Amino acid sequence: MRVEVSLLSCSTPQNSDATNINDIPNTGVTRYYDFSIARAVISPDGVPRDSILVNGQFPGPTIEANWGDYIQVTVHNKIENPVEGTSLHWHGMLQRETPWYDGVPSVSQCPIAPGATFTYRFRADQYGSSWYHAHYSAQYNAGVLGPMVVYGPTNLQYDIDIGPIILSDWYHIPYFQIVENTVGTDMTKLPPVSDNNLINGRNNFDCSTLPKGSNLTCTPNAGFSKFMFQKGKSHRLRLVNTGADGVQKFSIDGHNLTIIAQDMVPVKPYNVSVVTLGVAQRTDVVVYMSDEEWDAIWMRAEIFGGVTCG
Repeated sequence: MRVEVSLLSCSTPQNSDATNINDIPNTGVTRYYDFSIARAVISPDGVPRDSILVNGQFPGPTIEANWGDYIQVTVHNKIENPVEGTSLHWHGMLQRETPWYDGVPSVSQCPIAPGATFTYRFRADQYGSSWYHAHYSAQYNAGVLGPMVVYGPTNLQYDIDIGPIILSDWYHIPYFQIVENTVGTDMTKLPPVSDNNLINGRNNFDCSTLPKGSNLTCTPNAGFSKFMFQKGKSHRLRLVNTGADGVQKFSIDGHNLTIIAQDMVPVKPYNVSVVTLGVAQRTDVVVYMSDEEWDAIWMRAEIFGGVTCG
């Protein structure tokens, strides 16, 4: 489900402080979403894998709201064969008024039981770019995640909002297996290395690199995510690292990136050629496209010491 959300009016002061509860607008608006979480098999890079998805999508639907709106999400746990509990966490939301909706099972709530429904309702008390994800075991690595955008003041004007750019390391093994290889008393075991790296849930995979004897199938040239930029215009990109383990290095060939916010905190704009994001980190950047004629420009995400997507 997607709702159309208009930007905050220009009456919202540009120097409003999200850390000051008195500065949060009272919009009187609630944004409603309905999510079903269920198992699926997907092939984002051409290799099929058991996954768990929100509304059958990967990444999941984008949550959009204005700063000060209420967000209400009804979650149906339809995970079967086998059944599992679940919960959703709203990354970056301070939950000052509703800590019981923070979505951390056994801390702020019980897990949503198999076959059950639970409704979250909380205020968008921060503005900027973030994401939501399962907080039950490592389910978000199975695909239970999606972007979240709260529109508010900006410290640098731009022409076009490209929207969320989701960067995620990707494994061809189920998430249970990743947990087994990571959690335990044998300290000689290291977290498994990801098989691929995705931008907005897509990338190619070299099928010839599948291990010998593997029972995995592979379709080559699964495809890249593509974005439309306009020459002579400035574009906002909302970068989010939703990976399990990989530190991401993001860049666009031949272009500088102007960082304007980190983890929903506005910063004094500064230019870089590469943006580094740890797991769960978010960085908002503005990119100015020159007036030169380009057929296509590579957008790249590289896991530190690992696979490149782009």
